[in-house]
Amino acid sequence: MIIGSLKEQSKDETRISLTPEVTQKLIAKGHAVLLEKGYGKTLYISDTAYLNTGVKVLETTDEILSKSEIIIQINPPQIQPKQLKTCKLIIADFTDSHTNFAPVKELHLELVPRISVAQPIDILSAQSIVKGYMAAIYALYHAKRIAPQLITGATTIKPIKALVIGAGTTGLEIAAFLKKSGCKVTIADIREEAKNLAASVGAEFSLTSSTDIATILSDKNIIISTVNAKSIITDKDLSSTITHAVVIDTTKQSINLTKTPTDFHFCRNTHFERLAPLTASDLFAHNILNLINIILPKPNTLDLSADYIKPILI
Repeated sequence: MIIGSLKEQSKDETRISLTPEVTQKLIAKGHAVLLEKGYGKTLYISDTAYLNTGVKVLETTDEILSKSEIIIQINPPQIQPKQLKTCKLIIADFTDSHTNFAPVKELHLELVPRISVAQPIDILSAQSIVKGYMAAIYALYHAKRIAPQLITGATTIKPIKALVIGAGTTGLEIAAFLKKSGCKVTIADIREEAKNLAASVGAEFSLTSSTDIATILSDKNIIISTVNAKSIITDKDLSSTITHAVVIDTTKQSINLTKTPTDFHFCRNTHFERLAPLTASDLFAHNILNLINIILPKPNTLDLSADYIKPILI
C-alpha cells in the first residue's frame, strides 16, 4: 500500500505523524511511504533521515495526494476531495475539524474506544499522558515558588497546594507529576470510583460537583481543569483565589472567565502535548504503526472489519 503524509498545515502544530523509525518499519512490511519535502523540519529531522529508511520525499502536496492510497495526518489536511485521485482512506484526529472527504473513507482517531484490545491504537490516551506531563511542568514554572515543603534555618517553606479537576488520563498524569515534585495534591471528580484513581497517584480526593467547586479553590496555589464540561469554574468561583495562583484550563470551556485576571496567572491550552513534540510524535507514530498492522494484514489488503475499527470508520 502507498502511504502518504503531508507537512502539518497548522502553524501551531509541532508534531508529525510518522518518524524515521516507524517509516522504516512500514517499508519493511512492504508498504511504500511518500512524504512532503521538509516533513520533519519542526523536529529538526532532515529529509535525509527519511530517505535513509527508504521513504520517497516529494516536492509538492499534489504529488503525494495524487499517488497515495492512504493519507496519515495529525490533523485533517485542508484539501479538496478531488485531489485524492487514488486515496482509499484518510487517518487523522478530527477533534478540531469538520472536514469531510467523501467519498473517501475516514478513520477518526479521536473515536478509538477505550477498551483493552484497542490500547495499541489509543492515540488520545497516549497524547493525554504527554499533555498532562507538560501541563504540570507549565504550572510549576509559572507558580513563582518551589513545590516541596522545605525546613531551613531561615524558615519553613510550605508545599504548593494543587487541585486537579478530573481523574481522566490527563488529570492523573498532572497529579502524579505534581505529587512527585512535592506538591500537596487533591483530585476533584463527580464520580465516587475516582477516589481509587486519586489514591493510585498519591493524591487526596474530593467528591465535588460544579455547584460546590468554589469551596475547595480558595487555598490552592495551582488549579488545573481537565474536564471538558462547560463553565465548571467562573470568575465568581475564583474571586477568593490565592494571589499569584496558577489557573489552567486544558479544555475549551471548563473555566469561563469574562475578563482577564490581574491577580493570578491564567492559561487555556488544549494541546499541551505540542510542548513536547518529540515524545508526542513518537507515541503518535507508533500508534499509527499498530493501526496499519491491524487494517493492512497484507500490504495490499485493506481490512476495516475489526469490532474496534468500525466505530472510528466514517
